[in-house]
Amino acid sequence: MLDSTINQGFLLAQIINVVILIVILTAVIGTVIYFLRRSRAATAPKVDFEHQPVRLQDSGNQLTAPLRLAAGTHKLMYWLPADTLVKVDLIDVDRGNSETILMKKGTGSQAFSLEHSGRYAFQVAPADDSASWVLEISPLGLPGKTET
Repeated sequence: MLDSTINQGFLLAQIINVVILIVILTAVIGTVIYFLRRSRAATAPKVDFEHQPVRLQDSGNQLTAPLRLAAGTHKLMYWLPADTLVKVDLIDVDRGNSETILMKKGTGSQAFSLEHSGRYAFQVAPADDSASWVLEISPLGLPGKTET
């Protein structure tokens, strides 16, 4: 009987040791994964979308997703149907303001200025709701230099 009790105690101690080992290994593996992901994220190239050209393409009346744009002058290049008038409103998402920045047909470019950096959306409204359009927004000036 004493041998049975000793064997049960020994077995219980072994089970507890295995559980502790599993907990320790899980913590170590989790820590290694965390630091690997963190170091990979730190070395990933950072893209500053505020200062990169952005191309928007769709058809019909559309409100684009907000974009981060830096304060300063931007060039709006457009490819619109030659026979359809298209109105483009610039919407300052952060402040709730909007203004018409384009009312054109065909292909061309036009400058517009932003007083504040922030999130901006474009409401594109062609007279013909099935008309396709392409807009490209790019900052004017030297990279890394913005007007404030």
